[in-house]
Amino acid sequence: MIKSDRIEAWSGLLRITRALHDAIEADLKEAGYPPPGWYDALFELTRADPHGLRQVDLRDRLALAQYTVSRLLDRMEAAGLIVRVTSPTDKRSQIIRPTDAGLELLDAMWPVYRDAIAQRFGAQLSDTDTARLNDLIDRFDAAKD
Repeated sequence: MIKSDRIEAWSGLLRITRALHDAIEADLKEAGYPPPGWYDALFELTRADPHGLRQVDLRDRLALAQYTVSRLLDRMEAAGLIVRVTSPTDKRSQIIRPTDAGLELLDAMWPVYRDAIAQRFGAQLSDTDTARLNDLIDRFDAAKD
C-alpha cells in the first residue's frame, strides 16, 4: 500500500472525529444525559418547519444512515421526546415533532454539550485555526453539490 498524506489526513480526521464524539458523549453521560445524537435530532427538529420534519429530511440533516435514524427515533419516541404524526399532505409519510419533554431536554443538555464542545474541540483551535477549518468545511460543502 502506498502511503499518502491525503490518506493519512483522512484517517486522522476519522480517528479524531470518533475520539471527540466519544469524549463528548462521555461528558453528557456523566451529567445524566443521553448521547449527542439525541440532542442533534431535537435541535434539527426545532430548526425545522413548525409542522415538523419527515424522517428522510431529518436523516439528511443529521447525515446518518436511514436505519440509524429509525432506531434513534424509536428510542426517542419511547422516551416521550418526539411524536410521529401522519403527514397531512402525504398519508404514506410521517412527520416528526419534538414534544414539550423533548424541548426541555434540549434546553437542559445544551450547557453540558456546549461546554464539552468548547473544552474538547474549541480549546484546541485558535481563531485563525477555526477560520481555516470553516473555510475547508465550506470547500467540501461546495464540492458535494
